[in-house]
Amino acid sequence: AQQRPAIPDAQAGDDITGSILDEDIRRLNTREAPLDEALPRRRAAESASTEETPGIPIGTFVLRPSVTQSINTETTKDGNTTQRRAFLETDAAATLTSDWGRHQLTVTSEGAWQKNVSGEGEEKPSFKI
Repeated sequence: AQQRPAIPDAQAGDDITGSILDEDIRRLNTREAPLDEALPRRRAAESASTEETPGIPIGTFVLRPSVTQSINTETTKDGNTTQRRAFLETDAAATLTSDWGRHQLTVTSEGAWQKNVSGEGEEKPSFKI
C-alpha cells in the first residue's frame, strides 16, 4: 500500500514537520487577543441611562453619595458610674463605580461624625474606605 500525505498538496519528498500552531497547543497559558480585537468600546448612548443608575457622572465613573442625619441617645455604665448623652450623628457614604466596558473598579467609603448636644459621653467619629 502506498502512503498518502496528510496534506493533499504535499509531495512525497516534502519535509513536513507539523502545524505552526503546535507551539500554541502545548502552552498552558493561552495568548491574549490584542486590544484592537477586544470587546468594542461602548458609546455614550449605549451606556446605562441615569434612570437605571442614578448618580453623578465623573468622567468614566459614577459617584453615588448619601447622607443621613440622626438624633441619638446613649447610656454607658461602668461599675457604679453611669454616663448619658444625646448627640447628633451625620453619616456619609459614597460609592465610585467605573463605567468601563472590559473591567470594573468600585471604591466605597463611609464616615460618621458626632456632636454632643447634652451629657458628657465621648464623641466617636469614624471613617473607612
